[in-house]
Amino acid sequence: MYLNFDKIVKREVHPKDLLFLQAVHQQKTEELENVVAMYMEDDSLERFLSDGIVEYIKGKKGDTEIARLRLTKKGRDFLLELQKGEDWTEVEVELVKWGEAVYSKRPNYVKSNKLEAQRRMYWFAQETGITKNELAVLMDCFMKDCFVPEEYDKRPFNEQFGEFKKKNPRAQVSNKLENILWAPKDRFQRHYTLEGSPLWNYYRDNEDYIEKQWERLKK
Repeated sequence: MYLNFDKIVKREVHPKDLLFLQAVHQQKTEELENVVAMYMEDDSLERFLSDGIVEYIKGKKGDTEIARLRLTKKGRDFLLELQKGEDWTEVEVELVKWGEAVYSKRPNYVKSNKLEAQRRMYWFAQETGITKNELAVLMDCFMKDCFVPEEYDKRPFNEQFGEFKKKNPRAQVSNKLENILWAPKDRFQRHYTLEGSPLWNYYRDNEDYIEKQWERLKK
């Protein structure tokens, strides 16, 4: 998780409150009642409830009050604001929204971390000089060349993809938007590199094809 300390200080959010809000946010999918209780301060809870940052949901029978705590829409936006850095623009935000919408319609879709996707999008644009409409066209070409399995086809993946690649020599395999831009070799790798960018490698392998698509933007 990226934290924007400048915004945290300006909004006068105590570190313990930040951990409390993040734990409440993750409580939607994880059992974190003990963690929420650990970081919860009565004064902060009252303030967040009064400000519409957190709320109590109905929950399940037997749930404690702490287990029923959730962030509101306002709370999720508040937490997102504290995590948002200045390392992307509205262009990257819109490209991520669009790319995620395309991927979400596919049967092999894996949801991206929106903030990380925006950060990688900005990095890719700065590193390569491919921005705005040209970046959108490049992404569109890549996504159209990605293999999408048919739900009814029960053949092994290698057989399905091999057939797809015979018809489309530019064939790619990707089911997560943020990994188009950069895909770490393992969970320990943190430094972005163009060598590890499927989108950059796709461009280099199909440069003439992409340049022709860009030419259409000028007509």
